Amino acid sequence: MKTLALLILASLLPIVSFAQVPTGRDPNFTSSLNPQFNSAINPEFNSSINPQFTSSLNPEFNSAINPQFTSSLNPEFNSAINPKFTSGLNPEFTSKLNPKISKWKGFYLFSTKAEWIGIFVLVRNDFLLVFSPGGEWIGYLVSNGDGGFNWFGLEGNWKGYLISNSGGQWNLFTTKAKWIAFTT
Repeated sequence: MKTLALLILASLLPIVSFAQVPTGRDPNFTSSLNPQFNSAINPEFNSSINPQFTSSLNPEFNSAINPQFTSSLNPEFNSAINPKFTSGLNPEFTSKLNPKISKWKGFYLFSTKAEWIGIFVLVRNDFLLVFSPGGEWIGYLVSNGDGGFNWFGLEGNWKGYLISNSGGQWNLFTTKAKWIAFTT
């Protein structure tokens, strides 16, 4: 019975450690990471990182970073950036990209209210995978070639974009420039 309990506990440990945000990366414990307390990383207070005020950051006004106008940025037209066609970008084929079973590098994703909503796993400098807090693969991010990333769902549908928050982390926006999340 003890052996069975130890085996069950051992199989749960990676899930438990994956499902916890380290205090130093949690904006609820580290106020400098929290846009509610640090206006420099909050696009509602810092117009230089807000695509509603800085058109060069906004794909609606900058076609060079818009995957609807630049096919090389669109995984529906560029199979090299589509994990359905490139197994090295797909965590279902490349286990080292799966945060549930491998050590990962990347970012924790939080809602604007500092609720943990996911992680971004760094695959390459120009490509990240998006996972739910439970480790379910839900999307990916592709470099826009100008310092930011475009966010896609698993089917390749464009959902939004990621912009540097000037503090070494990122802010996530919908395609309509609504700020919805940030990373630590």
